[in-house]
Amino acid sequence: MKSAAILRSLFPSRKRNREIHKVDIHSHLLPGIDDGVKTINESLELLSAFKKAGVIKVITTPHIKNEYYPNTPKKIKGELGKLREAAQDAGIDIEIDAAAEYYLDESFIRAIESDSQNLLIFNEQYLLFETSFTVRPIGLEDAIFSMRSKNINPVLAHPERYLYLREDWGAVLRLKELGTLFQLNINSLGGFYSKDAKKLAERLIDHRMVDFVGSDCHSMRHFDAMSNTISKSRYWDKLMQLPLKNFELA
Repeated sequence: MKSAAILRSLFPSRKRNREIHKVDIHSHLLPGIDDGVKTINESLELLSAFKKAGVIKVITTPHIKNEYYPNTPKKIKGELGKLREAAQDAGIDIEIDAAAEYYLDESFIRAIESDSQNLLIFNEQYLLFETSFTVRPIGLEDAIFSMRSKNINPVLAHPERYLYLREDWGAVLRLKELGTLFQLNINSLGGFYSKDAKKLAERLIDHRMVDFVGSDCHSMRHFDAMSNTISKSRYWDKLMQLPLKNFELA
């Protein structure tokens, strides 16, 4: 089965009162500003692949990490404008928007408290953030409380990849109790990151704790791996049966 045909099932339409758009909410497609694509041609190649797969909207989310990727909303919006123009010139008819994947550090916490109106969110309410992969951040719960107090819904990127959550199911439950939404990476279901990440991803699906699914696409390597994951993972159909919030995004 060809990868494009497989990925047409990425975010299938559901029969509701009106057609639901197919939306990917986590990727790194703005060239040269983080660890994602490096050139505009790479960006266009991936956008074309998403379009052929049936995805009609991509919300790309470059890293904002103070010491490594000190991106700003102004810079991200500027690069988004360039990518939109290039996609239009190339005849790639896909909607492109941008938010960010914020790293939970002191700079991010300060921004929540004093500059929350300038944070890059999507659908006017959701904010994607990540943490250290190994150590549970001391300010994690406080950051979640702060976001919710600003009427921002915190979306934790790829919870299945964090060692401190794999080792503590109670911590997973606690985050959900606090109102944290979970975004699962598609490639976690194929063991792309590790067997342990795959195991936790499946457990989250079994407990109906996944709110969003995303590609976390950095390159064609990630895209091709998604094709293989979707075609082979026995959990893909179970994931698509959940009331994912992707289906609510226009």
